[in-house]
Amino acid sequence: MPKRIVISKLGGPEVLTYEDYEVPSVLRPDHVRIK
Repeated sequence: MPKRIVISKLGGPEVLTYEDYEVPSVLRPDHVRIK
């Protein structure tokens, strides 16, 4: 399962959290997929 990076507040690398993410087969218009 892929992970996503969530930025919850201002700061350095310590504010980043990695969460499991289920990738949809069709993207919504406001989403971006980076390979």
